[in-house]
Amino acid sequence: MAVPTKCTVVQHIPLDSIDSSLAIGFYCRDKDDFDDFCNHASKLVDESKGAPLFTVTHTRNPPRAAEHYDMLSDTSRNQQDESFDIVHSNNAEGGTQEDDCDW
Repeated sequence: MAVPTKCTVVQHIPLDSIDSSLAIGFYCRDKDDFDDFCNHASKLVDESKGAPLFTVTHTRNPPRAAEHYDMLSDTSRNQQDESFDIVHSNNAEGGTQEDDCDW
């Protein structure tokens, strides 16, 4: 199945498939500064209504080799994998971004 060319937004992408140049970092002077950052970041997540720009976690999954596969037909991946999903919101015309896709 081919990806529709009309769709202008990514619906789902595993984190290990995201270009590392898109990563962001934050500098913290010391542990207290880091703890303060984590507290502020947690508040932002709570205020984001389910669509945070980023999250801070206590652990991370070990890195794994990026693999190429057809995301539209692969149902074998675990739903708990780290991934990026688009949460559809209303656009200016009153529809959703999903309306632009032929999924």
